[in-house]
Amino acid sequence: MLHEATGASSFSVELFWGIVLLLLAPACYHFTPGVDEVTTDHKELLGSSETVRGFFDRFQAAYQQRDSTLYGQLLAPRFWFTYHDFVANADRSWTRDVDANTTYRLFKASRSTKLQWMQYLPAPARSRRTR
Repeated sequence: MLHEATGASSFSVELFWGIVLLLLAPACYHFTPGVDEVTTDHKELLGSSETVRGFFDRFQAAYQQRDSTLYGQLLAPRFWFTYHDFVANADRSWTRDVDANTTYRLFKASRSTKLQWMQYLPAPARSRRTR
């Protein structure tokens, strides 16, 4: 009887160490890439906001990730979106808050978004309108 209890105890110990080995084996996987030693500036990760290309890269990332926080960081506090309504032959505008809210709802309603820039050109210099 003592031998049977020791056998059960031995089986429990072997089972315990077998489970531990199975849990630790993935941590020792020899095909896992090493840790990257190069530090990356998180501000530059999605593109530099100081350049035109960096701005468009961040804009594209915000849309593709449907990230309204990243999108909001691209808009100045006094941002106004203006477009020409050809039917009414009038310029229409809305504020940063309306734009951010509308974009947030767009991101929530869509399953995925994809932007591809064919080319972008600097806008000609023009006088700033004040509101």
